Amino acid sequence: PHAEYSKVYLIKNGVSENAFLDFALSSNTVDDAVKIRSIIQNIENSNLTIITSDYHADRVKLIFEEILNGYEMSFIGAKTYLDKDAFTLLENHEKKAIQSIINNGLYY
Repeated sequence: PHAEYSKVYLIKNGVSENAFLDFALSSNTVDDAVKIRSIIQNIENSNLTIITSDYHADRVKLIFEEILNGYEMSFIGAKTYLDKDAFTLLENHEKKAIQSIINNGLYY
């Protein structure tokens, strides 16, 4: 559902409905990248803009650049409005997850 909420918001703020591809309904970030591959595989000269939370952007970039190697991509980390302690917990989780990917690779 987060993709639908984002689409509605962006349309309300001037993005054309024709600018959106099908949703990649997934359960996690790796699954997002894997499922989007089949959606974009027949689109020539695609330039993807990946929007995620600011604390999650580094891991998203690492994952998408591996799975969608060869596609032109830009990444936007949307500001998260959480208190400092909650944000720090999420940020630490992301750092551990990134280190795990570096150490063990991705499973997909």
